[in-house]
Order: sequence, then structure tokens, then C-alpha cells
Amino acid sequence: SFLLNIINQVIAFIGCVCSWFLVDRVGRRDLNLYGMAFMTVVLLVAGGMALTENPTALKGTIALFMVYQFCYWTTIGVTAFISLAEIATSRLRIKTAAIGILLQNVI
Repeated sequence: SFLLNIINQVIAFIGCVCSWFLVDRVGRRDLNLYGMAFMTVVLLVAGGMALTENPTALKGTIALFMVYQFCYWTTIGVTAFISLAEIATSRLRIKTAAIGILLQNVI
């Protein structure tokens, strides 16, 4: 459990570093769209694998969650804060960012 948590944090860090280069090359809109589509497929496959009680399938589900974590931090995990800062007007930017971060932490 502890080892998986450490691996998960390392994967998140690597995904965040990869996103620095992908945002400029791919673009935020395409990165969000394709990232969300890929993560949806990963979650559907992981859910299907978790329905079986096969230990190998459960290990595959854990591996898919690691893939999901990498994809999340490569795509929408980082670009959400960029979009949040660009959408609001300068007068409402602080309040909009505070509400957005609050809702992200609550959900």
C-alpha cells in the first residue's frame, strides 16, 4: 500500500513534467479532449476488469489506475489551472480561482 502510494506520486510528478512540453506542442484544448477520452476508456476497462474476482485482473486494474494517474497529470490535471486563470476577468479572477479550487478539493 505504501509502495503503491510512492509509485503513484512519482508517476504524477513525471506526468506533470511531461505536460510542460505537451501543452505547447499539442495545445490545451486537444490535450484536454483527448486526455479525457483516453481516461474514460481506461476507467471503463478498469471497471470491467474489477468485476472479475481473478487476482491477475485485480493487479491489472491497479496498473490501469496508475496509467490513469499519469494521463490525468499529463492532461487535465495541469491545464485546469491554466484555463481557470484565463477564463475569469481580472476583477473576478481571485474569487473564481478560489471557488474552482474549493470545488475541486470537495469533489
